Amino acid sequence: MMTIAEIQDVFFLCGFPYYKQLSIQGQQADCTFYSIHSDYRKKVVLQLTSKAELQHQIALEVIKFWAHDLKALEEQFIERSLVD
Repeated sequence: MMTIAEIQDVFFLCGFPYYKQLSIQGQQADCTFYSIHSDYRKKVVLQLTSKAELQHQIALEVIKFWAHDLKALEEQFIERSLVD
């Protein structure tokens, strides 16, 4: 079983420190990804099978998160442009 510190190390390896409320329940970890660019948030559930697998899962979730985050940022930009 992985510890919170081990999971945090994997997040560090992935270069993604933008998560909150990290908790472990059995063989999975729950957390919320948040954006520093927009109001976008995403709850993520990660399976804790191995460090390599966890790193792969986090990398995939980060890619999906960034895609949605950039879309949210684009929408905010368009809204602000229309107001000005």
